[in-house]
Amino acid sequence: KTPAVKHTKLVSQIDIMPTLFGYLNWTYTTSLYGKDVRLMQSDDERALIGNYRTLGMIKKNTFTEINDRKQCNQYQWDATTNQMTVDKTINPFYKDLTISYYQTASERFKSGTMKE
Repeated sequence: KTPAVKHTKLVSQIDIMPTLFGYLNWTYTTSLYGKDVRLMQSDDERALIGNYRTLGMIKKNTFTEINDRKQCNQYQWDATTNQMTVDKTINPFYKDLTISYYQTASERFKSGTMKE
């Protein structure tokens, strides 16, 4: 019996398919945003989160939240206590990165290029 593998990287559900394909040694071509967790470098770690009014990304313990009212909030996440505190200074890099993930996905979905 193979022992269970535990990963401690920060990932999203979009990383499940590439990781599963990696375990199965399947080769494939995709333009989706998910990554194989086993091959992920620490700088690649991120979790994308969304509901019908708010989108967000956690990267390096910073949670960036963008909403449908064009507001941006950031929080510092303490993984050991699982607590978040408001960060009054918005990191523009994380704000722009969060927006770019969702904006490019939206544009690709609308144009039909997400299927490629």
